[in-house]
Amino acid sequence: MEKEQLRQRYESLPDEVKKHLSFEAYAAMPEEVSKHITRFTAGDFEAIKELDDGTDDFGLDDFLFDDEVDFGYEDVNEIKEDNKMKICNTEAMKRIKELEAQKEMLVDNEDRYCQVSYKEGENKIAGDYDYDDTRKKIDALDDEMRAIRCALSKANCTVKVDGFGVTIGEALVMLAQKQNKKAQLESLTENKQLSRNVTYNGVVEYTECVYDVKRVKDDLKMLRGEISALQMAIDRANLTNYITV
Repeated sequence: MEKEQLRQRYESLPDEVKKHLSFEAYAAMPEEVSKHITRFTAGDFEAIKELDDGTDDFGLDDFLFDDEVDFGYEDVNEIKEDNKMKICNTEAMKRIKELEAQKEMLVDNEDRYCQVSYKEGENKIAGDYDYDDTRKKIDALDDEMRAIRCALSKANCTVKVDGFGVTIGEALVMLAQKQNKKAQLESLTENKQLSRNVTYNGVVEYTECVYDVKRVKDDLKMLRGEISALQMAIDRANLTNYITV
C-alpha cells in the first residue's frame, strides 16, 4: 500500500486510538490487522499474542485495550487518572521517539507545502497547509515531550536500581564507565606476557608485560558479567517504575 494511503487511513482512526498507537507502529502491522484496528476484547488477547512474535516494531503495548476488560493484573497498558496517564519509563522513552517522529513529519510537510507555484493566468491551487494549525500541533508535541522528559529526569534521579544501590541516572553513568574500562582491558589482553624479536643486527630482544595478562583476562570476564547484570537491572527499573505525565 502507498505510504500516503496508509497515512490517510491512519489519520482517520479515532484520536483515542492514535494517542496510543504511532503511525510507525501502525505501518509495521500486517495490512489484514491494521485495516481492522479497533478496541480489542478479552477474547482477542490470545490472537494479539500470536501477532506479537518479536519481529515487528510493535507489541502488545501498542494496542489499545478496552478499559472494562479485567486481565487479572494491573497496569496492562497506560492508566489514566485525572486527565493524566501512568506509563513505565520504557514506554515514556518510546513515546518521546514517536513524538519526535511526528514533529519531524510536520516540519517536513511545512517545508514542502508552505509555498505554491503557479503561472501567470492560472488559478492558484491552495494546498492543505495551515500555518496556525501547524504551530498548534508542533507546540502540543513539544509540550508533551517536555512533560515526559521532566518526569523521566526526576525518575532517573530518585528511582534506585536493584542490586547496585544507585539511581537510574547514576547507573547509566556507571554503565558508560564500565564500558570504557572493558575497552581498555580488552586492549591489554591482546598483548603477550612475553614475546621475542630479533633486531636487524641479529640481537634477540624480549618484550614482557609488567602485568599478569591472565589476571586481566579474568578481570575482563568478571567485568562483562557486571555490565550484563547492570544493563538488566536498568532495564528492569525502567519497566517496573511508572511516571505520571
